[in-house]
Amino acid sequence: MHKTRHGFLAAICLCAIAASSTAQVDVSSTLQHEGLTRSYIVRLPPGFSPDQRLPLVVALHPSVSSGADFKATSGWDAVSDLHGCVVAYPTGGNPVGTNGKYAWNSWDFSGAAPNDVSFLSALVARIQQDHGTDPCRTTMTGFSNGAMMTNSFAAVHPDKLAAIAPVSGGWITAYGGSETQLSPALPVAAWIWRGSNETFVTGVGAHARPRDQQDQEQLAFWTSHDHALFASTQSEDLTYGLTRTYITNRYVGNAPVWFTEVQGTGHLYQPGAAELIWTRFFAPATAPTPACDPCGNFTSFCHGDGLGTACPCGNASSVGADAGCLNSLGVAGTLGGCGRASLASDTVVLSGSGMPNSSALYFQGTQRVSDGAGLVFGDGLRCAGGSVVRLGTTTNNAGASTYPSPGQPSLSSRGLVAMPGTRTYQVWYRNSASFCTTSTFNLTNGVEIVWIP
Repeated sequence: MHKTRHGFLAAICLCAIAASSTAQVDVSSTLQHEGLTRSYIVRLPPGFSPDQRLPLVVALHPSVSSGADFKATSGWDAVSDLHGCVVAYPTGGNPVGTNGKYAWNSWDFSGAAPNDVSFLSALVARIQQDHGTDPCRTTMTGFSNGAMMTNSFAAVHPDKLAAIAPVSGGWITAYGGSETQLSPALPVAAWIWRGSNETFVTGVGAHARPRDQQDQEQLAFWTSHDHALFASTQSEDLTYGLTRTYITNRYVGNAPVWFTEVQGTGHLYQPGAAELIWTRFFAPATAPTPACDPCGNFTSFCHGDGLGTACPCGNASSVGADAGCLNSLGVAGTLGGCGRASLASDTVVLSGSGMPNSSALYFQGTQRVSDGAGLVFGDGLRCAGGSVVRLGTTTNNAGASTYPSPGQPSLSSRGLVAMPGTRTYQVWYRNSASFCTTSTFNLTNGVEIVWIP
């Protein structure tokens, strides 16, 4: 989940775990998502135990590649083994050729298959469930097409990431898209990488442009979004096989933005990138601090998994998914959130996912319906009841949305929460396809938040 503090200019704090004789482990898994079987590999560090709540790095391969290929070449296995972090290597959803290679469906926010934004969100949740990774300590990096996917995911789910590091990736405007499609609801800590020899042209048709121009556009977008101003430049000679000069510009704002150009290199996951990204950027962003402890004040309840009140049409979601009842897309709407649930310094952002690209109403209650089991309502279950406040309506993008958005009143302010206590939250969303009942709507699971002074 998103963290509101960014101690990047402070001393580096690594998340190494205690030494252990237990060897590292690679876990190859699949995930059924929106009718497709998706594959991924998880690297568990030496001495791993789920109760350690380790940070997670999601590493995305380039086009004409796979998770296994990127695992073998990116350098992240060594980082996992040395620093004690879990690393996931998923494989993209677009087949390229017939030799088992794939690409990511980057810059596509329509929800069309393969919906890689939605898949990666489900993947992060699955790894948290299976391996106990800390939801407040997830980061993402990628190379080329994987870097483009990293930016795509961060634009929709900034609440799920502590930081990103796109390496040598094209920008949305060169592929026929517009920056107006990118509207992260929260600041995003970003470290952008490129090789100085990346001057070739990439993109689609008349939108194609030189890579160095695309990288400058990417930098301009994130510094503008994060209200980050130039702070310093560092030039250093580092040796990874060969000695090269690494020039890094740093910008400071609501979240840090760094921009590194490696002299004399071309289009590759830059030498030493994994080690540098972890030790200098991801580790400080994911160091455990009290800033994320309030996530413990969030409790998911009223799941459409059949263990409580049955969904109206046998449309139960998977046990352990902590989601609502299935919708016409074959997935279930999920509500989560994080931030400081304090009336004095409220930073809470609710995040809904797994929904159609339709209207979504976020609302607040004062109690759990039917002691948390819920009641059938439309195609799903009504979970939040009592005295209800309609917080706000938004439109889902890539099946997801957040509330409140930047510039809107805080959640406690909009919900008129004047005293410490408990409130319940849920999302009602339009699902107009002929599917279950005639109601044409469904709901997510419920979330209970304990507000402190």
